[in-house]
Amino acid sequence: MNSTIDFSDILLESIAENGTFYEFDTELLTEKISKALAYCLLFVISMAGNILILSAIYRDKRLRTNVNILAFNVAICDILATLVQLPVQTVYAINSYKWAIGGKAGAILCKFGCFHVDLCFAVSVYSCLFVAIDRYYAVAHPFKGGRFSRSTLKYIIPGIWIFAGIICLPTLYNVDLAKYNEHFYCIEDWLENDQVSLPKYYYFYILILLTNGMPFFAVAAR
Repeated sequence: MNSTIDFSDILLESIAENGTFYEFDTELLTEKISKALAYCLLFVISMAGNILILSAIYRDKRLRTNVNILAFNVAICDILATLVQLPVQTVYAINSYKWAIGGKAGAILCKFGCFHVDLCFAVSVYSCLFVAIDRYYAVAHPFKGGRFSRSTLKYIIPGIWIFAGIICLPTLYNVDLAKYNEHFYCIEDWLENDQVSLPKYYYFYILILLTNGMPFFAVAAR
């Protein structure tokens, strides 16, 4: 069974109209090198900054407050995203945004990479949501209950990861490796039998609602 998909005529027309791929083929070598160096610099800064956060919270017990523990969780997300995504983006920039690996291995890496991006983003958003809720009760109702205990956080943080993983699972189905002009591309395929797939279409908006809309309204409601 072929592990890659072929572009349909409808998708090709869309790509041609939007210039999704062709614009990168005309980039100068200096532009590719500049992007790669920028990603490398971002990698160093991100790793150094987040490791310092993890080290400070781990070593000093006085810093292990609810907010800082959630910030610890966000820092872990940032490190995971940095380790996985920035090397991929660096290769992408050098390779004119073509996927370097084909076959089943390439398809698996394509799916995992996109799932990983969505997962880290969702975990960071929901961690910040609980930070906002904790701060709300600390400022608006300092003498009332509602803030999270340390034992509660032990369930909240794994719950954030599990919930984020569940809502991002459809990404593994929507994303696939496609071959065009002897090159591979990691794309979100919104078509099914040359027509827009409604389940995929609705999932896109549901994911936006869950990762952007719901946290915003939850904070606003406070």
